[in-house]
Amino acid sequence: MSASKLFTRKFQVKNIKKNYFEKIVYKCTPGIDKINRTSFENRIDEYVTIISMKALNGNYKFIPYKEKLISKGYDKPPRQISIPTIRDKVTLSLLNEFLSKVFENNINNKIIQTLVNELKQSILSGHFDYFIKIDIKNFFPSIPHDKLMKLIRKKIRKKEILTLIEDSLKTPTIPFPTKIHSPNTVGIPQGISISSILANIYLSDIDNSFSVSNTDFKYFRYVDDILILCKNTNVTYIKNDILTKLKNLDLETSPNKYKEAEISEGFSYLGYFYKEIGNEFGFSVRDESIKRFEESIIKIFSEYKFNNKNGTEKFIWKLNKKITGCVFEHKKYGWLFFYSQIDDQKLLYHLDWFIQKLCKQIDLDSNVKKRIKRFVRTYHEIVFNLKNTNYIPNFDDFDLDAQRSVLRDVFDVRDVLKLTENEVSKKFKKNIFKFIKELEKDVQNIS
Repeated sequence: MSASKLFTRKFQVKNIKKNYFEKIVYKCTPGIDKINRTSFENRIDEYVTIISMKALNGNYKFIPYKEKLISKGYDKPPRQISIPTIRDKVTLSLLNEFLSKVFENNINNKIIQTLVNELKQSILSGHFDYFIKIDIKNFFPSIPHDKLMKLIRKKIRKKEILTLIEDSLKTPTIPFPTKIHSPNTVGIPQGISISSILANIYLSDIDNSFSVSNTDFKYFRYVDDILILCKNTNVTYIKNDILTKLKNLDLETSPNKYKEAEISEGFSYLGYFYKEIGNEFGFSVRDESIKRFEESIIKIFSEYKFNNKNGTEKFIWKLNKKITGCVFEHKKYGWLFFYSQIDDQKLLYHLDWFIQKLCKQIDLDSNVKKRIKRFVRTYHEIVFNLKNTNYIPNFDDFDLDAQRSVLRDVFDVRDVLKLTENEVSKKFKKNIFKFIKELEKDVQNIS
């Protein structure tokens, strides 16, 4: 199917409405216009008609994105996140689906676990003894619109589509409503659903040139983090080649994050740490990531303790999901899912010991303690038995009674028996989405 026909199909009224209820409905953070989910749904037919008509005729205009600043730590400028209005969020979601399909054969869209597994196999092959680690400085805000659009035009010719993409890039991100604002002239707004696909398109030529089958090096990239395994004799040539290619794209690298060394010295990548474990080398988790995760577990125990140990069901539920993670809408969430490629069994035993230590500190009842799950068992289920496991919850399989129980015991929803099946389903999904956001905080800031 041509890009033009695919675009027309994506932006039909029926498909727009379907997209909203399948992908946006529980992620309806209001944008700068302050229109919330209830207000949007009260006029949804009007909104989807406007989206369809204006996107297809090339007259769609995005409302300025709402600014949210995320702290990156002491002495670092915050990261600017762009929050679209709900209407624009729907439009961007459809545009993301469209771009992902059009460029599916041109971009590398592997998940972290797949990349780390391939990295592990490359090291085990014994072909490489050196690594080059590169971080692209200020990546998303540095991407020039003209060079990005030139790459997009190789696959898309229709003016209306290009206009929509360009407007999504030029739309400014502002902290509060104002009539006076300047268009964004460079960079991809972070936080909108098309940011990742556009960034991948921009680096696709570099990815493809370095991803060719070659016994002299092996290339890995996730967003702005690049790692190359190579032979010591080829380091200078490979380094100069990729730095030149990045410079030609108007991208700079972070000098303080650049590193090259022998693989045996160890390195961190995507939250993992390659180091000596016992008498062998393997992948573990960075110390700061472990510490942050332990602090999030302490928070659960502290809340339970200072609540005079009331809400035991809620405590057990939250703690066990912190340990096992979960499956929801066919996606896997949680700390151990993220770090499923580790080789460090000792770390898993340490985390189980850490839980037991906290249980002892608050003098947890032995019957409650028996209900707490284990990291060692969870890891085994993820690696060897995920398709058949009952140990890790799959919220997609929760029936009506199970959903009611979770709403009552965990999320404090009253009179759940009076709710209709549809109301239960909506409230269940909404609360699970909120909880998953908390789980995802454990694996953020992986760079």
